Amino acid sequence: MDRESAYERLTALTARPAEPTARQEPATRAPAEEPSLVEQVVSSGMFRSPARSVGTRLGREITRSLFGTARRRR
Repeated sequence: MDRESAYERLTALTARPAEPTARQEPATRAPAEEPSLVEQVVSSGMFRSPARSVGTRLGREITRSLFGTARRRR
């Protein structure tokens, strides 16, 4: 039994002329919705930077409490 290799299958697919389909015809699209105010705020850099900082700090404190490496008090 001689099987067809992957190379032969791919070559056959690319050698075939493209068949016109409904997907290739230009479709009329609805205009994209504008993001809501909450989405705009969350995606802004002014929000992401402090949120990342708070998340890092919170993760560090949780890790310290779990592993007992709390800060030394002077």
